[in-house]
Amino acid sequence: LQLAWQQLVEVLPGFSPIAIGSVVLIVATGIYGAVTRLGSPGELLSTGFGRVLIIKLAAVGGMVVLSYLTAFRTRPALKVAMVKKLRVQWPLAANLRRLLLWETSVGIIVVVATAVLSAYPLPGLIKSSLAAAGAAPGPSRQVGTGPPRFSLAQRAEDVLVVVGMGPAEPGK
Repeated sequence: LQLAWQQLVEVLPGFSPIAIGSVVLIVATGIYGAVTRLGSPGELLSTGFGRVLIIKLAAVGGMVVLSYLTAFRTRPALKVAMVKKLRVQWPLAANLRRLLLWETSVGIIVVVATAVLSAYPLPGLIKSSLAAAGAAPGPSRQVGTGPPRFSLAQRAEDVLVVVGMGPAEPGK
């Protein structure tokens, strides 16, 4: 096999303990983040944030499976084949390459889902902010002397931010 594959097979095991620890930490903090950000389990399916979170969770699960196949199946088999100079080296190297490409592709999906999640308002936070402001969830019609207004409230740290719009009226 080419020297690059041999080096890859030798170097990757050194990263495995760091990678495993990092994945465990990221999954644990992700679970904590989901529990604290979602008001109820039903919000996984009833909100855009929850649906994107499901996609991210599925992608992370896929990455874990692909990483397992790479680190504990294909890479060790390729190393044995290289040491024993077996004929299965090239198919194993091709399989390792495919797994690494899939891992990278699924990793991109995780990053994109994370970016999308950062743009979504947090469902539990919106409900609690609206409750603190005495407003109903979602767009609300303000009844008053002027034209109808629509508003959305969200808490940013200790500040309640309310954005309102009405016909021929800039946002407030």
